[in-house]
Amino acid sequence: MGAWIDRISLGEKFTLDKAYADIFYSTGIPFRFADSPALETFIKLAQPAYAPPTAKAIAGPLLNHAHQGMMAKMNQFVQDQTRISLVSDGWTSLRNDYMVNFVAVFPNKSVKLNIAHDLENAMMAIEIDKISGVVTDNAACMRAAWKILEAKYPGLICNGCAAHALNILVKDVCKLEPYATILESSRHATSFVKDRNALTKRFERIQQHMHVDGELSGTLSTTA
Repeated sequence: MGAWIDRISLGEKFTLDKAYADIFYSTGIPFRFADSPALETFIKLAQPAYAPPTAKAIAGPLLNHAHQGMMAKMNQFVQDQTRISLVSDGWTSLRNDYMVNFVAVFPNKSVKLNIAHDLENAMMAIEIDKISGVVTDNAACMRAAWKILEAKYPGLICNGCAAHALNILVKDVCKLEPYATILESSRHATSFVKDRNALTKRFERIQQHMHVDGELSGTLSTTA
């Protein structure tokens, strides 16, 4: 045995455990990776006195502690704001699960600056001097980001996606009669099929028979 023994106090271990767990939370690494024998071997070689938390601990008490810490920071941040806007957006998944997201928007955060910064980073990764145009959707924050980039890089042309604009146009047209009635009938028919698993599977089989290498191969009776 050596002349000294490397030891870690309970306080130091808890600090290390939190930092270790944050690696999983911030990167999206599956928790089960914490139980990897290879990772355990590496930790023992790097710091024999440290026993890292298990996947169960990372998914349990450490996650609860991280959540409480983040909520405390957010609560303090909210308290420091003078005005807050609440934005909501709902969508339906392919499994017909309906979800609603709520986002708090603070006056000291600028979406257009963040978007312009992210677009600029992407341009620099490609080689910014070779990029002559940037195409995004037609949201107001995107148009504001265009002005920032075009002012910083003369000659750069930013514009909205034509397909996105066409999609918005078609949606507006579908609000008019007789298209609105046809669209509503189509929605009812679609919901009727999606709400019945057996019928949905039948339509999927029909689609598989009708398409070969992306091309229509012929017609198939739906009454059989």
